[in-house]
Amino acid sequence: MKGLGYAGVTIAVFSCLVLAKHDIALVNNIYHWLQNNWWVTVLLIMSCLSGLFLGYQWGNAANRRQKLKPVQGELQGEQLLLNTLFNNALSPVFVFEHDGRCVDANRAALEFLGCEKQELLAGSYNDLLLPAGFKLYMLQQENLADLEPVEIDYPAGGKVKTMLLNIIPVKLTEKNVYYVFGQEITHYKNQLEQLRSLSLHDPVTGLYNRTYFEQEMRRMEAGRNVSAGIILCDLDGLKLINDTLGHDQGDTLIIVAADILKNCFRGDDMVARIGGDEFAILLPNGDIEVVERASRRIKAAVAKHNTANPDLPLSISIGFAARRGASKKMIDLYKEADNNMYREKLHHSQHARGTIVQTLLATMKAKDFATTEQMTRFKELVSLFAVSVGLPESSVAGLKMLAQFCDIGKVGLPEDIIFKPGPLNPDEMAQMRRHCEIGHRLALSTPDLMPIADWILKHHEWWDGTGYPLGLKGKEIPVECRILSIACAYNAMVSYRPYRKTLSHEQACAELEKYAGIQFDPQLVTCFIEFLEAGAKKNLQIKKNTQPLPQL
Repeated sequence: MKGLGYAGVTIAVFSCLVLAKHDIALVNNIYHWLQNNWWVTVLLIMSCLSGLFLGYQWGNAANRRQKLKPVQGELQGEQLLLNTLFNNALSPVFVFEHDGRCVDANRAALEFLGCEKQELLAGSYNDLLLPAGFKLYMLQQENLADLEPVEIDYPAGGKVKTMLLNIIPVKLTEKNVYYVFGQEITHYKNQLEQLRSLSLHDPVTGLYNRTYFEQEMRRMEAGRNVSAGIILCDLDGLKLINDTLGHDQGDTLIIVAADILKNCFRGDDMVARIGGDEFAILLPNGDIEVVERASRRIKAAVAKHNTANPDLPLSISIGFAARRGASKKMIDLYKEADNNMYREKLHHSQHARGTIVQTLLATMKAKDFATTEQMTRFKELVSLFAVSVGLPESSVAGLKMLAQFCDIGKVGLPEDIIFKPGPLNPDEMAQMRRHCEIGHRLALSTPDLMPIADWILKHHEWWDGTGYPLGLKGKEIPVECRILSIACAYNAMVSYRPYRKTLSHEQACAELEKYAGIQFDPQLVTCFIEFLEAGAKKNLQIKKNTQPLPQL
């Protein structure tokens, strides 16, 4: 613009001088002077041309600057956006130069490391953040496209955090700048480890499960000349415990057995729960002497536990086998141990069930309202009434046993239900009604009670079919159960109960007549009241009925 101005001034001055004077002589003189001084003409022409050129360039530059202003604004906006995204990204992002030096990091990265940016840029964290493979690639400026993401473990706050790193090279100058994107996977890694642990461990006992046990057997089978021992253990009477006391009590017994087994073996022995009531122990390099000693340790530990816990005894059947070198396949060794365990279980099972039943009977006595004297009188009442209606002697003997054990299934019920002072709610009543089935299963497991198992199951059936558990009605109900239900109801009404007042003899008889044909056999109710009025209520001394037994 300055050059254009100089040229314009020169031309303008010259033109004005000439045109203003209208002096032809002056114009001719100037013309001749310019001819003699040609360099002035050249200078004027060059001045004009340079002025025009510089003016053109200055104008173009101004236009370009005007056009670049929006572009620069856009670039600044994009830069601000990128910086905002970088600093506020939820995942850690680090920036490294080609020599492995960290030159920037976002807020999430600093929070993950628990440090200030100055500490990070000082280089003290570089070795922690850069696995050897990453640093090698950076130094060699290799193509990182094929480099898989890697995990790093970083100790922070007394815990170890895990981050998954992915590196991306960016060509900004002659050498790459590397953006390392991190994702914390500590939670997911822990969950994966938990899932893996659950897949190989029994959730009840914490022991290894059958899957892991079989994996170890295959691993030992693949080994050369490896001696090994196997011990198999079976928890006796677990089904009876589950059926009578419930699965919670059964699980408690399983956990006790698992703890005993764990404490009987070395650190390199593998104890597993391979079934509901089955345990297996794998003893690497265990010969027959080692296995036998381990078996004796188990028996001694069980005996010690039973001495300290007599309320619910533990019984375990044990079988074992061992091999020297690879003399026998592991699956054959397992079968041998299983056969040995089964033979021992044949001897143990009956005794174990009997012991459990006796323990449960003792528990039932603690849950019964009646004293020994009261139970004796009740059994005599039932048996004399049965004799009075002509029941055979064989049935009378069973009926006396039924009078004592009809409610044995209550051992599996909570005491707060049995001793509840008020009426039972629907849920509690549903639990109470289970005692018939529980008692039935208990009786089937006990040779002495097996003959009355069916009566135990049906002794709460009602004459009109609204009883439980089968809904039998009328004469579908065994006569022994019909006799027992009347005598039992009368005895309960005239005896103390915490949930109601004791009734008189007259009131109890009135209740029996009220429910005759509903709960009770009406013919037997009449017979029972006549039996009581005849004096059996006082001394229980009556003669046997010699008349034919009515169609009961």
